Amino acid sequence: EYNPKGLRWIVDYDCERPRGILISDSEQVTVSDIVIYQAGFWSLHILYSRHVTARNLIISNNIEGKGPSTDGIDIDSSEYILVENSSIHCNDDNFCLKAGRDADGLRVNRPCQYVVIRNSEAGLGGGLLTCGSETSGGIRHIVVSQMKGVGTTCGIHFKSTSRRGGC
Repeated sequence: EYNPKGLRWIVDYDCERPRGILISDSEQVTVSDIVIYQAGFWSLHILYSRHVTARNLIISNNIEGKGPSTDGIDIDSSEYILVENSSIHCNDDNFCLKAGRDADGLRVNRPCQYVVIRNSEAGLGGGLLTCGSETSGGIRHIVVSQMKGVGTTCGIHFKSTSRRGGC
């Protein structure tokens, strides 16, 4: 059961670590030519947004220690997203698709859809492309091409439970 604490999309649930960059409820946004180094939690979180481009990003979270769940790019309940020409080395999911968590995700019911991820590299991490674990709103219409995985745990990682929209 979802228990709001007033911090829902700013920090994680357990340790209250902040996200590196949060793009929320936005349209027509471009994030380009930046380096994110040692994010405390998810490095770039795109949430409830449309027409967002992330290009030429370097995300490097594995240097000098390992924090849990330091994902690279999380695309969550958003649509018409382009990610390209980026390199991610992290401690969890490199490029991650999400669509809401548990009862809150079912209540909001917004899919992650119309996403293109291309010409990028996943170094160390938990999966070049991960779907989940938050999947309550559904994930569909995804195109991933010209990707390179060097040191990541797996190519494609599906993780979800029936409470989060999985089967």
